[in-house]
Amino acid sequence: MERKRLDDNRLSFLDAIGIPPARVEAYDLSYEKTGGLTTVIHRLTLTDLRPSCPNCGCLTPRIHSYTDKRIKHTSLSGKHSRLYLHHRRYMCPQCRKTYYEHNPFVIRASQKISKDVVYSILDSLREPSTTFSSAAEDYGVSVTTVMNIFDTHVRMTRSVLGEYLSIDENHCFGRGADAYVCVLLDFRTQEPIDILPNRHKDELIRYFRSIPWEERNRVKAVCIDMYPIYRDAVRVTFPEDVKVCVDHFHLIKEFTQQADEVRLSVMRPIYRELQRLRREKRKLECLPDAGTAANREHIQTLDVEVQKHSRSYYLLKKFHWMIFKDPNDEIFDPGRGKKYNPSLERYMNFHEIREALCNISPVLCEVINVRGRLVELYKCPSGEEGSEKLYELIGDLRHSGIQGMRHFAGTLERWSLEILNSLDSIERYYEVQKDGGVLIRDRRIHNGIIERKNRVIKLVENTGNGYQNFDRFRNRLLYVLRKQAAYAADPVYESLKIPADPWKKEKW
Repeated sequence: MERKRLDDNRLSFLDAIGIPPARVEAYDLSYEKTGGLTTVIHRLTLTDLRPSCPNCGCLTPRIHSYTDKRIKHTSLSGKHSRLYLHHRRYMCPQCRKTYYEHNPFVIRASQKISKDVVYSILDSLREPSTTFSSAAEDYGVSVTTVMNIFDTHVRMTRSVLGEYLSIDENHCFGRGADAYVCVLLDFRTQEPIDILPNRHKDELIRYFRSIPWEERNRVKAVCIDMYPIYRDAVRVTFPEDVKVCVDHFHLIKEFTQQADEVRLSVMRPIYRELQRLRREKRKLECLPDAGTAANREHIQTLDVEVQKHSRSYYLLKKFHWMIFKDPNDEIFDPGRGKKYNPSLERYMNFHEIREALCNISPVLCEVINVRGRLVELYKCPSGEEGSEKLYELIGDLRHSGIQGMRHFAGTLERWSLEILNSLDSIERYYEVQKDGGVLIRDRRIHNGIIERKNRVIKLVENTGNGYQNFDRFRNRLLYVLRKQAAYAADPVYESLKIPADPWKKEKW
């Protein structure tokens, strides 16, 4: 059929579905009205190419019959359009085998959805907020179909280990020891290497030992959180010269937890005393002789104590973040402007508010001092230069009168080698300033990148309302997180088995 014989509507439709007019023998466009809705029906017959017999190679087959096959296409994703292919079935005159002509719309002859729909579904699943259900609704197919398309086209394999690795976990499944998946990340490329179903020591050792020694031997440093099993697994499976580093964020988080316990130990007695003073004041005000001089003086004394304890409680409740903040931060500059605080009834800046916090209890001053010493420790250019400060800090905290700080000293001592390793730089980079100047900075290994990836993992897990198949969950995460992730054009028909109980390790 020549192009000039087709009207504009038919030509635009053929262009949309990617079929040249010369490939079309017949095209019928009709409309069907049902219940007030108009459905556009496209019926297409391709030119007869007389394909040879796939069994014996006979070049002169004859037409056996025709079958109308309904095909879902992206250009017909609307609910009121249908495409039918008038599909020829041939018979070989020699071996009597029957077979269909080539269907250019689909990947597999038995499929009823086109290649464009399959590839569009796979492209949409790159977005972490897209679920199998939303993709099924967008393209007018079932959720099972979308899952089957994903399983047969997306099979993500482990990436090659880089020189610098980051290891972290993410809570994804229920409760218990198997609630966490283990995420491996290449620090330099910021690409996930693999995702493991749990973080058990035996499983990690078995996994790392399955990686060729040539790959493991290239690794120079591994950054972990303060989970001792990661350290043990790395020491067993990697070369001895590999540095194990503790992420700076997790160390500060451990300090913050201990410092917050110190704050609460100071705040709770103040709150109890405040409640007692208020009750005593109310009792005195309700007495018949409350107006006597002695009682009025006592009530005034209680009122002063109530205000004092109320301000202390307010400071510990409202400005507790100052205890965890770097004491040398610019917001604590004494020369900064002041603002009026109605609760404290005076103009104050952050420096004066922090001084008021320290006046509540001397233990808060000690905690703030420890925070400042941690900041100075991480300003050291290398672990060798920071070792003296670290061991001096550990020695001082051992003899601290604060239980939380003594506990933190034990943490520092257990992880001292990994903390010093984290102070060493792995490379230098250039930073261009606003004024055009260039600064040379040292880059240290950390887990900040993998923590950002964890947010994407949470989004995929939460929007998907949970996964019962870990292989599918792992493939989906790696497909979303890897920038250059690609799907297979030809499907691989290997089923992903769903465990009977997805929360048990032996069932994965």
